[in-house]
Amino acid sequence: MEEKETTKVLRSGSLQGSLIFGILAVVLCLLPFFLQTSTGNKDFPQFGQNDFLEYWTAFRLALSGTDYTNPDLVAAMEQTLGWTEPRPLMMWNPPWTLSILSPILILDFETASRAFLSLNLFCLLASTALILDVFAISFRFLPFAFLFGFCSIPVFFTLHLGQVSILLLMATSGLYWAFCRGWYVVAGLFLFLLSIKVHVVFLFLLALLPLLDLKKILLLVSGFIVGAAVCLLHLHLLLPGALSNWLSRGKYSGHPLLVDVYQWRTTSFVTLLRDLLEVPFGLPPPLLIFGLPLTASVALLGWEWEKRRQLRISQFLPGILPLSCLFSPFAWIFDASVCLITQLALFRVAISDETNTTRRRTIILSNLVLQIILLFQVVVLQSSYEYYWYYNLALFLFWYGFIWKEQRKISF
Repeated sequence: MEEKETTKVLRSGSLQGSLIFGILAVVLCLLPFFLQTSTGNKDFPQFGQNDFLEYWTAFRLALSGTDYTNPDLVAAMEQTLGWTEPRPLMMWNPPWTLSILSPILILDFETASRAFLSLNLFCLLASTALILDVFAISFRFLPFAFLFGFCSIPVFFTLHLGQVSILLLMATSGLYWAFCRGWYVVAGLFLFLLSIKVHVVFLFLLALLPLLDLKKILLLVSGFIVGAAVCLLHLHLLLPGALSNWLSRGKYSGHPLLVDVYQWRTTSFVTLLRDLLEVPFGLPPPLLIFGLPLTASVALLGWEWEKRRQLRISQFLPGILPLSCLFSPFAWIFDASVCLITQLALFRVAISDETNTTRRRTIILSNLVLQIILLFQVVVLQSSYEYYWYYNLALFLFWYGFIWKEQRKISF
């Protein structure tokens, strides 16, 4: 009798969670179109259009059979849509990004940008739901957790610009969720989706390796191959020249409309290291850009091997994500959207019955202060990207102090 009652409660909770998710999903997907109709404003850029321009332009050029990596062609098309900067906004993601987004990119620019914002909002909701499930947080908290994620400055910045970093969050959350459930083929599919910006989460993926045996690796790889085969076949049929154009884009190196990738100023530690070592010691930029991530990879694998008997997946993986952003060759502040997983892990500790009131307030206030500082820097100071590195470092330190150091359990 008791078992039947328990099953009834579980089914009721599952139904309630599905209903909450469904209602929120419908509202969020329709919201961008409603806002567009109510305002009637079509001046570029609207909310969610600025960086989305690069994906739409690349798709349109590739669809017409021209080279979407040609800066002159990109600049000419973007200017017709309202882009006023002297340099074009280039898409640097692999070409299967266009294949994944093709159902949206095939639309006219105005409609496509609204649809992409709807997709981003849905992916944010789905990512939040998956992580709540991983951390065994009741779906009653889903609306609050979604709002929490929406108000996270990197996430909001991503939505505002129209970047693909929310898809990266979705892929990371899905991989994490599937891995914890033992669904390794599904995890492989999410792993392929991560390939659109894999360098941002490279340490997270490396941290999974020691946890896999041969069977799990084969299942993971099979899922990845299925996702890659379907996506690349679709890319070849829809945009036959896109892959070859991407592979040969080096021919535009040194083009006057492009900034050398080795001179990009990003949020990772690589930019700081270059400022300290490149000029004084004459070290070549490629050595610094790829040397630091390699060093971090070796250090992480060595540490994980030493601690392998003590590790709990749900406990240590959230702390790897901000480190991965810090040591990535290239990472922008909107890429820190993946660290929403780290923030929700902290939220899990904050709402735990084991956490006293003082510690709960400390966790909440420290995250709030961090968001306010970043908001002030983005909106008021309008600082360059290289000055945002402290955000990921702070999240790592929060994770270390509130979860790892105290060996807090954050899932059931």
